[in-house]
Amino acid sequence: NFEGDNWQGNNQGIKSLKIYYDGVSDDLTPVVTEAAGDSIEYFMIDEGTNLIAFNSNNSYINLEPGKFNDYLEEDGLLNALEYRKQNNEMGCNGREFYQRCAKTLVQVGEIKDQSFGIVTSMPIDIIPSSNPYQLKNKEQLRVKIYYQGSPLPNALIKIWHRVKHKTGKKELKTDSKGEIVFPVTTTGKWMISTVKMIPSRQATADWQSFWATLVFGF
Repeated sequence: NFEGDNWQGNNQGIKSLKIYYDGVSDDLTPVVTEAAGDSIEYFMIDEGTNLIAFNSNNSYINLEPGKFNDYLEEDGLLNALEYRKQNNEMGCNGREFYQRCAKTLVQVGEIKDQSFGIVTSMPIDIIPSSNPYQLKNKEQLRVKIYYQGSPLPNALIKIWHRVKHKTGKKELKTDSKGEIVFPVTTTGKWMISTVKMIPSRQATADWQSFWATLVFGF
């Protein structure tokens, strides 16, 4: 419900943690320690639009059949669900590796720059076509979804909007160019999320998924 919990991982769970601003980037990956739930303090001194990008290492889950099938349907992963049906696997546990590909835009001061559009090395990249912090109230925002560097068409995208402790959600599908368009009100917090799942190449799991988000707020 776009409420969030503090992460309880440590540096073993981090593939990369970077911040981009004003044409440069800082690699924060080495800063996180082995302590569970470790956090860092980062001072953003210069005005501008800062992009924080976090890619986790693989985590593993093994879900009982009913829960796994329900989760596939809820998140629009119909390719995996259809595969299980065709291969008589609906009664099998769901063994899955998953990664997080999380991006957050933080506006510091009044100067707006192009950091919002930086292409990262993460498997899934959610890239707005314009700086969300330059939008007028209820103006349309166009967003493009990339998977392994190519546009991701026909993907289920969830748009979350949280204002005054209440969350609204809408669902859209990307077009043939991997794009969605939706109006943004300049209040509260916004999150764009999607999931891509493919067959796993590892013997211990049947599936590999990538969970991507882009968050910004006013």
